[in-house]
Amino acid sequence: MRLDISPKKILVLKPSALGDIIHSMPALAAVRRRFPDAEIHWVVAKGLEPLVEDHPMIDEVVIFDRRAWKRRGRLARNLLDTGAFLKKLSRNGYDLALDMQGLLRTGLMAKMSKAPMVLGFRGAREGASLFYHHRIAVDWKTTHAVDRYLKLVEPLGCDISKVEFPLFPFERDIPLTRGLPDRYAVMAPSAGKPANRWPAERFGAVAAGLDIPTVVVGTDVDEEIAEQLVANSAGKAVSITGRTDIKGLAAVLAKAEFVLANDTGPAHLAAAIGTPVAALFGPANPVRTRPYGAKNIVIQTKDRPPCNPCNRKGPCPSWRCFDSLTPEMALEFLREKKFGPAE
Repeated sequence: MRLDISPKKILVLKPSALGDIIHSMPALAAVRRRFPDAEIHWVVAKGLEPLVEDHPMIDEVVIFDRRAWKRRGRLARNLLDTGAFLKKLSRNGYDLALDMQGLLRTGLMAKMSKAPMVLGFRGAREGASLFYHHRIAVDWKTTHAVDRYLKLVEPLGCDISKVEFPLFPFERDIPLTRGLPDRYAVMAPSAGKPANRWPAERFGAVAAGLDIPTVVVGTDVDEEIAEQLVANSAGKAVSITGRTDIKGLAAVLAKAEFVLANDTGPAHLAAAIGTPVAALFGPANPVRTRPYGAKNIVIQTKDRPPCNPCNRKGPCPSWRCFDSLTPEMALEFLREKKFGPAE
């Protein structure tokens, strides 16, 4: 399918999350190459706007406060705010809307934008595909997120053979990085889904086995996990958890020798920057969300049950796919792939 369109104003709906927005950057680059003179507006969740603000390929950022929807006692206020938000979209005169998120709320945004052409995925969740004019079919089980977003824009005539990750501008030399060791690894022991978190004490044991120090990153809600890692690192890890915004995190990742992380946003940001990433996978499917790029590796145990991958969000009664992955195994993976020397 090839769509004949020359849009002057394009709406991209990809509010969250950190890793997902990073994965959509190659599609943004493909759209910009195809339509160099078009305005591109990006709807992003509040708190993640640094990922797209001041971006050289994005003309306007539209911030959506999704957390406000979940606050109790705010129904009337939420309805008013949502109405104002949707009215703003409807007045912007979009020629094309791309729903990369594929949820009910983004499907509604695409509909309310009044764009005469809306593209989204066939099989999008929560019935979002009902609002699309064109539904792009992909194999969700075997297609990486990066390639899925590229497939979405291919019918527009975009060249998807070139995969690049254009990122927001950030300073690499900042006060925080100046205070870090000359050489270090980064570990990101948290993850949005609890089932995707390898135990923090095992991260700590890996840190103890490296011959370079480890810097632990995360948000302020990850401080307890970070403390557990540091406590098990034999004094070889330091935590800066809660001390970085998105651009500061990028600076720390850019200077690292490599990153060891769960399937989480910092891992995908590091991969986009070009820092090698070793990603620990348990229930999640690495075919769909592994750090993109040939230099990055996936660490998994061979002792995985038939139910793996399951993409489970909450606790698992057996969790063998992660529980059987030991620190010694992870260190061996790192040695084999030459991801920094280990003792």
